[in-house]
Amino acid sequence: MKQSKETIRGYFQTGDKPKQAEYYDTWDSFWHKDESQFEHRIVNTAVSGSYDVDVALASKWRLALTGATDITFINVPTGDLIKIIELEISGDHPIVFNDTVLFDADSDLYDGTKWNRYTISVESDMIRGFIKNLNTV
Repeated sequence: MKQSKETIRGYFQTGDKPKQAEYYDTWDSFWHKDESQFEHRIVNTAVSGSYDVDVALASKWRLALTGATDITFINVPTGDLIKIIELEISGDHPIVFNDTVLFDADSDLYDGTKWNRYTISVESDMIRGFIKNLNTV
């Protein structure tokens, strides 16, 4: 099963040999050089209003949101960790997150409405990644 880099590093930091399951986790946690980086890992979602992040996204590398209207907020299931490397946003409307979402101090704003780089924290759950604004391409 895929694991975070921190978990994989922990297998080898003790000086002990990893167990068989931990060894398999290591190989399952990255893509092969011949495998397309985002193949079978792209989620395209046309949304407006509220967008609920699915637990299945934990194995995804890229999330594309194409909304004609504002995405008012993103809900993350409690207790789940979701990592997204790249988030693409198209459409002319800004994404507005609900008041429970906290942005860290090093987040960068684009035109005062769209986030280029972000860390979103909802309770103990986090989404981390980079936003590519398709309107600027």
